[in-house]
Amino acid sequence: MDSSAIQLIQDTAIEAAKANRLDTDTPAFITPDGRVVPLEFLQGGRSRFRGRFQTSAIEDFVAYVRANQPDSLATLPAFVDIDAMAALAYFNLGSAASPGHADWTAQLTLKASAPFAALKAVDGKQLSQKQLGEFLEDWAEHIQPHDADGEYITVKDAVQRVRKVKVKATAEATHAVGNYANSRSAMEDVEASSSAGQALPESFDFSCVPYQGLTTHLATLRPSLLTSGEGDNAKPVFVLRWAQREAVIEAIAENFKAVLASRLEGGATLTLGTFTP
Repeated sequence: MDSSAIQLIQDTAIEAAKANRLDTDTPAFITPDGRVVPLEFLQGGRSRFRGRFQTSAIEDFVAYVRANQPDSLATLPAFVDIDAMAALAYFNLGSAASPGHADWTAQLTLKASAPFAALKAVDGKQLSQKQLGEFLEDWAEHIQPHDADGEYITVKDAVQRVRKVKVKATAEATHAVGNYANSRSAMEDVEASSSAGQALPESFDFSCVPYQGLTTHLATLRPSLLTSGEGDNAKPVFVLRWAQREAVIEAIAENFKAVLASRLEGGATLTLGTFTP
């Protein structure tokens, strides 16, 4: 290395040191090839606080946001992602006039409760008699069956009716479609009913708290029938459809935003959507 190269390194180091003193609290040096190498890791502590707090509990998110709110801000900017049921608050986002590094955040991502996860999983799924009966028994405290007249029946009674289903095939055409009847061809019609002479449940109300900290919401599951096998050997296969699913999900999302705003008590400005600094 000749003297001119050494001099260049020295001059570069001097200029970098001047820039550090004037423009930044984080010491760094510039290598001969132009790379900036921070020296923060050599200090006794960081030049500024930064980090990412993550939780699935609304109360913990609120407590952390309120405990760490900068004195210089009346409210923190926070963004609520309805689709992900999540919220992200920035402690050092700054503003357009005085931008911050946006690397100190708190993120809340709600975790679905066990019954709500089961509700989402069963929607549109094909179930055998045994599987449907087990689903009703497993979540009996959240389910209220209805008969064709809209009258309540017990879960125990509904399970017995489902497990004693007979499938009857008749050779006549039909244009009528019901929850438990469907045309297999122009010449054959298949109908399912309880062997005990009782009508099968027409719908199931499913109520639960979807996420910790929110209120109880109601969903309606409507059963329909598919069959496997031919003729008298046909076996019933049930499908539960979540009626007006999108409307229920929207109501849950609105409940999430309202609960979060209430708990924060004005400590954050909530905006629907996501933000990438």
